[in-house]
Amino acid sequence: MKKLLLVLLILSVVVSCSNQINSQDPLIGSWFSVDGVFKISSNGELYFFKEKLAGVWANKSSKENFDSEIQNYMWTMAVDEYGETKITNMKFTFSSDFNDAEVGELDGEKVHFNRIMNN
Repeated sequence: MKKLLLVLLILSVVVSCSNQINSQDPLIGSWFSVDGVFKISSNGELYFFKEKLAGVWANKSSKENFDSEIQNYMWTMAVDEYGETKITNMKFTFSSDFNDAEVGELDGEKVHFNRIMNN
């Protein structure tokens, strides 16, 4: 009887740990792509190191579900010294561990991102 209770207790702990919900957007962190390194902050800021560009990002997915492997984002970046900005809508398809992503602009071009570190 004690062994059965112990097995049930261990099983309930394992199940409850595996059902944790992500409370942070999976985009937050530092990422590498063929275009360079991007840093995505939780305060909505982003920085593209290669081009020394800064901007803001927003999750535009219809439901706020950070466990979903598909997320839609809008990036707004300054592209010149005159304050001209570029708005890009992108679809991120994350791997199951959220450390890789296929990123596609809505015009069809895709780029692969690898997570360097979480923030």
